Amino acid sequence: MKPFAKRAQTTSVSLIKEVAAQAHKDSDIISLSQGIPSFSTPKHIREGVAKALLADEPGIGKYSVYMGTDELRRAIADKLSKEFSKDVDWETNIFVCAGAVEGLAAVVLSLVDPGDEVIIPSPDYGPHFQHLHLAQAKTVLVPLDEKNNWSWNIPAVEEAITPKTKLLFFTNPGNPVGNVFDKEALERLAALAKEHDLWVIVDETYNFLTYDGTPFIPSATIADFSHRLIVARSFSKEYAMTGWRLGFIYGPEKVIKESLKMHDPMVIAASTISQKAGVIALTGDQSCVGEMVVEYQKRRDYFCSLLDTLSPHITYTKPDGAYYVFARVSPNVMKKFGPTSIDFAFRMLREAKVAVVPGLEFKPPEDCFIRFSFGPETTMMEEAVSRIKKWLK
Repeated sequence: MKPFAKRAQTTSVSLIKEVAAQAHKDSDIISLSQGIPSFSTPKHIREGVAKALLADEPGIGKYSVYMGTDELRRAIADKLSKEFSKDVDWETNIFVCAGAVEGLAAVVLSLVDPGDEVIIPSPDYGPHFQHLHLAQAKTVLVPLDEKNNWSWNIPAVEEAITPKTKLLFFTNPGNPVGNVFDKEALERLAALAKEHDLWVIVDETYNFLTYDGTPFIPSATIADFSHRLIVARSFSKEYAMTGWRLGFIYGPEKVIKESLKMHDPMVIAASTISQKAGVIALTGDQSCVGEMVVEYQKRRDYFCSLLDTLSPHITYTKPDGAYYVFARVSPNVMKKFGPTSIDFAFRMLREAKVAVVPGLEFKPPEDCFIRFSFGPETTMMEEAVSRIKKWLK
């Protein structure tokens, strides 16, 4: 048999998915790994979709146009126009994708040639590195500052720029660390992008979820990002719609056109039924989002208090956004249960019956981290930390 393609042989399934698959096999395992909210999709969204299906609304069970339904793109553009305080054209600045991850893959493949350099934080969301690998980019990691709330060292970003640099790629609020970029940091990054003529991709999946009054600044409101910014967003977290696989990309018309060339052969179009759900989500009652944010704040505070009981074996920086804690494992514990975060996480899975994501998935500066999700209910978090405490002893 002729060999598989090198891109397949040198790519592995995300560790997030590997852990989730292993946890799925044992009903006794408590999963604090994959970012799945415990909330159901809000009732008014489910009821609205059921009504459309039962009424056999025209086109509901058929392909939509490949860039997304007019109805949903209009709803997205209306929301963004208000948020960005500028006109967003639903026909030229938006395309709908099968989750933000698929949309980002299409954008990266449309922008990046083999050998192009892409600057990305270390750590950052694992699938972003997979996108760059498939595009055969050279990934340039610039570490986040753990001691300063995981902020990005902007002078280090500038130092990493070379004539081959084509793209800045980051997540805000951050996954896995929960950092939130302030206006000054975004303005400095935008100035660098303008000076060096770089494209900028920002994954804003958790734009709605910050804590303790920390403001979220949409990148599209920063003037120097104009004409070079691509933003990915998702319905998965904000509306508890992870299984609906729905997201969208906002960007300049020329980027949208080129990205659609990549999107079309991968998925043809996002699910029409899911797009109907997206319209209902955006145009309906938004109190469901506010209620989830309040609950996540409580969960973050409570989960961090539980993690405090694991110190000094496991320590962390409290996240300002998203719903993850990127926790550092002490050298002694890593030596005993490691030596890598993959070894550590899979031993915890087998022996403590608690699923977390190995930090190596996110390419941190050191391999001594694990990622917890506090998306699950508090009772599950309590039991999980209790199990970990016994296991460490």
